[in-house]
Amino acid sequence: MAASTIPLRVLVLIGTIWLTACDDLTFPEPPALFEDRLVLIAVFDPDSTTHPVLVWSAEAGRPLNGIGAKLYRAGSTEEDAWELLDSTEETTDLSVCGRRYGDLFSEPRCLVLTGQVHAGRSYLVEVTASGRSPARGSTGVVGGFQIESAALSGANASAVLNAGWTRSRGASHYLVSLRRYAESRLRDYQGWFVAVEETSISRDVPRQAIQAALEPLTLDVAAIDSNLFSYMTTGNGGGAFAIPPVQNVEGGFGVVGSMLLRSYQVDSAARAMGAGQEGDGPHDFSQGHTGNIVFTGSHREVGGAVVDPETGCYAVLRKSTPDPTLRVARIYADSALVFTRDAETTTEPGGTRIVVHSGSNRVSLHAVRRVSGEGCEGMV
Repeated sequence: MAASTIPLRVLVLIGTIWLTACDDLTFPEPPALFEDRLVLIAVFDPDSTTHPVLVWSAEAGRPLNGIGAKLYRAGSTEEDAWELLDSTEETTDLSVCGRRYGDLFSEPRCLVLTGQVHAGRSYLVEVTASGRSPARGSTGVVGGFQIESAALSGANASAVLNAGWTRSRGASHYLVSLRRYAESRLRDYQGWFVAVEETSISRDVPRQAIQAALEPLTLDVAAIDSNLFSYMTTGNGGGAFAIPPVQNVEGGFGVVGSMLLRSYQVDSAARAMGAGQEGDGPHDFSQGHTGNIVFTGSHREVGGAVVDPETGCYAVLRKSTPDPTLRVARIYADSALVFTRDAETTTEPGGTRIVVHSGSNRVSLHAVRRVSGEGCEGMV
């Protein structure tokens, strides 16, 4: 399998464009130039009929007036001209661009084009401003795809992620990551992700990535076209000696590309058994006082399992209500010893997130009762 490690700014696509709270990354901006050209950023999502466009001046501090944008679709044959689908002026509803581009939308101006885009077709965005040369760029739209499987196994310093998905028409690469908490809450960790060209992956995932992942553990796979991939993985950022990224905008700077995100809840024995919890090793696998083998972990629904090694009889410990803050540590007599971990609820783009920390603020005993199945003699 061909795979590559790419600059961290790639994750701005997954983290801010599709609202997974990775807000620590930035687009590689073209350097400020003493000229009148425009910078254009547009990323098509075939699942959406709304297409926010960012525009700003390549020359820092120079105001823009009379901004407009047009959306064109390529004709069905090479001889056909571009067909105008929509035109718009600058919007006053800045939340549209804010939701799509996150922290990237700090100073640029926002325009919103509408219209259904279709996989395999080419589309062109043109932006204009008073006294400025037009800037335009075109791209093909990536096609739909589905994640078919995703499993995380192992419980050591790193676990192994095995996942597969169908091919997206027109996609150049697939960006694979575990959905994680906002960077502001994990400043010492920049996230885990890889870029692959194939439609499957088998890769070690470090302990930190599992620790930082949201519950339930979710795999994000983003199919992106070659224009966007080249723009996101080239150049070296800002500064006087910056090297601009590869771009596909004529008469200006920036990129017009396409991207489609798919998500899948990971089948994770590693997460259920606590692979991501520092210092929890003794609690993951232990010998109960009755001689049974006890597995415990921090899955939001499953607290662990008890297995009789002689008979093979087993019982699954389920929580009465899903709660990622409750971690079963031991089984004592007919009760479970439970740590309640520190947590805080935050409201972020895309919904409410529960941030669960490794420290605990309370220890308690919870009675274990049978709710289904046949009981095993002497199990608890």
